[in-house]
Amino acid sequence: MDEDISRWILEFITREPVGESLVSRLISILPFSNCDPGMKKTLLLRKIQLEISDGSISENILELLEIIEELDHKEDVSVLDSMKDAYCAVAVESTVKFLVGSDGKGGKYVNAVKRIWRGKIHKMEKSATAGLISDQLRRWRDDIEAAAWDARVCQNILAKNTRNDALRLVRAYAAEA
Repeated sequence: MDEDISRWILEFITREPVGESLVSRLISILPFSNCDPGMKKTLLLRKIQLEISDGSISENILELLEIIEELDHKEDVSVLDSMKDAYCAVAVESTVKFLVGSDGKGGKYVNAVKRIWRGKIHKMEKSATAGLISDQLRRWRDDIEAAAWDARVCQNILAKNTRNDALRLVRAYAAEA
């Protein structure tokens, strides 16, 4: 498909009240590599809103936030505190949801810790542009790691409503951005 036509369609769906399933399908199939950074950011924010519209949080939101942070960095836009908060909350929920039923002893929880905290976030901390890293994220990293061997920390984490926190903070960021 012609890139100009794709761009016109993408601009239209970001401005008009179009059904969410149609928007989701169009965003996933239309190329938007040559869109200006502002349009890309708008589309990524719309995709995030679609992701949370059913009240769930997925790791995919982490990737979308990382892409937005890269776009902002290239445009010399500072990372919003609300973005850091949203990123932290999504990382926590994407891990903690596997803690339920496992008590941190293995399986999907340990895999999520490795993938998100020891992989993705660790690499980000080592990079020169660690804009999404916050003190809160570092504190959560320590608790997430400790939950695997400390039953008290595990119970404290399980007592928190990390899904609702993540939904609230992602919505707050999307509204501010």
